[in-house]
Amino acid sequence: MRTHINTTFVDLTKAFVTVIRDGLWKVMQKFGCPERFTRMVRHDGMTAQKIDNMTVSKAFVVINGVKHACVLAPTLFILTFSAMLMDAYRDEQPGIHIAYRIDGNLLNSRHMQAKTRTSTGTVQDFLFVDDCALNTVTEEDMQRSIDLFATGFADFGFTIRTAKTVVMHQPPPNAEYNAPRINVNGAQLKNGKTFAYLGSKLSCNTRIDDEVAHRISKASQAFGRLQASVWNHHGFHLNTKLKMYKAVVLTTLLYGAETWTVYSNQARKLNHSHLSPDEISNEAIDQVRPATNPGERSHTPKTHRKPPAAFSHSVELGFHTDQTPRFTLVVTAAQAGDCFSHNFSSSID
Repeated sequence: MRTHINTTFVDLTKAFVTVIRDGLWKVMQKFGCPERFTRMVRHDGMTAQKIDNMTVSKAFVVINGVKHACVLAPTLFILTFSAMLMDAYRDEQPGIHIAYRIDGNLLNSRHMQAKTRTSTGTVQDFLFVDDCALNTVTEEDMQRSIDLFATGFADFGFTIRTAKTVVMHQPPPNAEYNAPRINVNGAQLKNGKTFAYLGSKLSCNTRIDDEVAHRISKASQAFGRLQASVWNHHGFHLNTKLKMYKAVVLTTLLYGAETWTVYSNQARKLNHSHLSPDEISNEAIDQVRPATNPGERSHTPKTHRKPPAAFSHSVELGFHTDQTPRFTLVVTAAQAGDCFSHNFSSSID
């Protein structure tokens, strides 16, 4: 990264329940939704009741918000949100200006100078349902962007929750970090050096050390939750456990890895995260493999013990110079009391 990036993670106050319905129906028509479809999704005349201390209130009319638990609710909100952004940034579009190619020569900086095959664009925001992150290069542009955003929000009946809205400055390498001072309606927003956004942990130094540690922790938790119900369950076939491991643990560990810039020390942490053998207590070993002499305890070093379960695992994540990850899952199937074990290797594509 060669430029400064200022990001504001905007938190909305009860976004889904504050949508103005009359405005939503008009937005749907503006976006080309057929009149018949609009009439089908309209929920006029909705009433609700409130339960307080086992006492049910009288029914009252609900005039705002999309229908709770409706599968169309996120889509209807996105339509309103898109209309708000189009109106707020109609005259100005502060953001990060980028140049890009779509012919596979992105990493060659000399090819980026060819104007005939290079396109330009502005990265203004990152959106996911009601989550929004505004992006600019300078602090002044960020203040202008958040002012336009707040004005457009107010026009559509929304409110920014300033207490949970966070600003982050990510300077380029060897540049000084400066905490931006951004205000919304007279309230100064908090500055954060780390922020969890859509499951990923972002850092102001643009490195992924915090994210790697976060991913390893989440993957370990995912593996532990399935210890009794899957890994130690003798009724599941080995291939079933492999598929469960790939679907649950590996996807948790490598969530967002497509956007990472991985260095050698971070790759080692990922490789080591599941290479450590499973550890069990002496009591557990004695239960499944009694000692030769009665009363004698097992003194096998922990690092060399094999679990008495029907499944143990280790994972190797190989990051090569071509940045193509290679995953090797080594599985040991062993039954308690057996004098041998079967080793399986499976390539995770």
